[in-house]
Amino acid sequence: MTQTPPTPRLSASEKLVVAGAAAATYVGASMGGAVSLALPHIASDLHFTAAQVQWIISGYLLARIAGLRPGGALCDRLGARRIFLLSMTGFAVTSIFCSLVSSEALLIGLRFVQGAFAALLSPSALVLLRSHTPPSKIAAAMSIWSAAGMAGFGLSPVLGGMLLDAWGWRSIFWVTALATIPIVFVGFRIREKAAPQSTARKPSILGELAVAAMLAAVAYFVGQYDWAMLCYALAAALILWLLVKREAALRPDTWMRGFAMAPQVCVGVFTFAAIVGSMLWASYFIQVDLRQSGLVFGLGCLPMAAAGFLACFITEPLLASKRSNLTFLLAGLSILGLGSVAYIAERNASLPWAISALAFAGLCYGFANASVTAVIMSIFPAERSGDASSIATLSKQFGQLLGITVVAKFRDLSGKAGGSDPALFYFLLMCGVAVVVCAALHAMQGRRLVIRA
Repeated sequence: MTQTPPTPRLSASEKLVVAGAAAATYVGASMGGAVSLALPHIASDLHFTAAQVQWIISGYLLARIAGLRPGGALCDRLGARRIFLLSMTGFAVTSIFCSLVSSEALLIGLRFVQGAFAALLSPSALVLLRSHTPPSKIAAAMSIWSAAGMAGFGLSPVLGGMLLDAWGWRSIFWVTALATIPIVFVGFRIREKAAPQSTARKPSILGELAVAAMLAAVAYFVGQYDWAMLCYALAAALILWLLVKREAALRPDTWMRGFAMAPQVCVGVFTFAAIVGSMLWASYFIQVDLRQSGLVFGLGCLPMAAAGFLACFITEPLLASKRSNLTFLLAGLSILGLGSVAYIAERNASLPWAISALAFAGLCYGFANASVTAVIMSIFPAERSGDASSIATLSKQFGQLLGITVVAKFRDLSGKAGGSDPALFYFLLMCGVAVVVCAALHAMQGRRLVIRA
């Protein structure tokens, strides 16, 4: 009888790296969940308009989108450990300042700066994870990393709700700052491990900044619903990329790698649009429409966390056996369930149905998060891990911005009016269909287009 080989266990040094990357991911993800919870209270306290409320989230995401590509290039050039320590320290300092401001302009500006540090955090944590984890253990490490992100999304609203009821929305920011201190100490204990040397030319930081500026412009016009300017920005971004990356653009493997990544990038965009859009909808629906407290919303996120953890651990063996197409399919089906249940909740003004919708959002996260990152990073060689991780994270950030934009279009984020346009739920269903189609494309691709050179 053939025995199944035991799952490789992580060594002490590998556990330290995984713990640092997972904790940093938890802090970054928890900020998103906690701020979504606090938005109605921030709007009421500082008398924000709906547009200003949207900028609290969109400004953060725009800065992340603009900074991810340069952040990945900096990791490959200067070392992931340095960038990790810089990003965690900057994230903590900006969180402290966010807790002290009383001006809408200052808060929005600080959220931009915080997003820039978060852009450095994502690729640096993933590069450390990949460079310190052997291939036989990467699936387990990625599952732990993904579960930490799910904990940030699903459990932070509970803590955030308790803080909100006890000390107000400002406490969310200073508690986040305190949480980063032990992570910085872990970062100092991690030893930098150089990636394998490559004869390939290192990415140009100035070139990445130029491309980042155009990506930010594209993201901005998505948020403004200015479709003409969006088309111009897309065209300009493509032209600028061809100019800055003209040597790479002439190589066939660049285009082959792009085709190999396309389904995974789209899965990241549409899945996270559905997840973040549904969380923002649920925050307003439960607190404004149903007139429940922030703590009730936080407790309602516990089933989301439980479902997400379950999906993360289902995903691990599927990734290890190279069946990521199944995880993408499960993510797409979960989004379809999310859109359907959220529509029922809105129509019946039902808290249990809203909590069920959040549970589906947890499944979406667990099935898609690690899968998108692992597959995209497998397409690139180890010395370009920063580039790969920035692309994976970039797809998710674009998705989050898209989800927030759609919610802002179909309901009043100032909290002065309740109810959502049914088109919001049709959008969630379309995201599910798109992810199912991408899963089919990924399955048809197989490994034919994966080029590591």
